[in-house]
Amino acid sequence: MHHTAAEGRSHYLRQSLLAIGIAAASLTALVYLTYRLPPEGLPLALFFLLLFCGVAGLFAPLMLWVHRRLVMSRRLPASAWRPIRWSAWAGLLAAILAWLQFIRLLNVVSAVLFLLILSLVEWLITSKRH
Repeated sequence: MHHTAAEGRSHYLRQSLLAIGIAAASLTALVYLTYRLPPEGLPLALFFLLLFCGVAGLFAPLMLWVHRRLVMSRRLPASAWRPIRWSAWAGLLAAILAWLQFIRLLNVVSAVLFLLILSLVEWLITSKRH
């Protein structure tokens, strides 16, 4: 099945708007949670979940655009899940770094280390499929 360029742009726009909506809802709930509830127990776990969803939703339109450009330039094969996975890595990294900051272990070395670990996992996933 071959899609026209207009259908591709429409699909890209729908995905981007959905991701931005998820990000807006998550970040709004995150702000409410931060100001209204103490950082312990369930609210703390919810904080990290909302942070993950918010950051992943914010990164999704960018990752969709980058993926589309790389596919169009034939540098990457098309994959429906790759930009979603890239966005999820950004959300996961944000949640991990926030948790490290919460327990006062965040520094430049740990941030770079987790970035490298997630990059390695993505590389392994991508190289396994080729």
